[in-house]
Amino acid sequence: MECIYKKFIFHIYYRLKNYNPDTNIAVIEYNNVELNVDTSLIDQFHCRINGLVRFVGKIDKKVFCARVYNVFESMNIKLFDQTLQLRRKFLQYGKIE
Repeated sequence: MECIYKKFIFHIYYRLKNYNPDTNIAVIEYNNVELNVDTSLIDQFHCRINGLVRFVGKIDKKVFCARVYNVFESMNIKLFDQTLQLRRKFLQYGKIE
């Protein structure tokens, strides 16, 4: 699979559900939503199944093409979501109510 980079860069945090090293495709999941991630541009991808991983990359033909990744073994994803929502409110309204 070949990644052709478009214009938008995304950061995504998901749990690794499955990884196939022969095809360099990782299947990640969050809230029962799955996404295929092409890791062919990453040297030596390593993450345990069910581990929380962050990818940075772009979407091409319904596949997320990752360029960078980080593993977050002890991150509290619910707290992260709450923080992200507060940040979005602040950026939108300039204050948090």
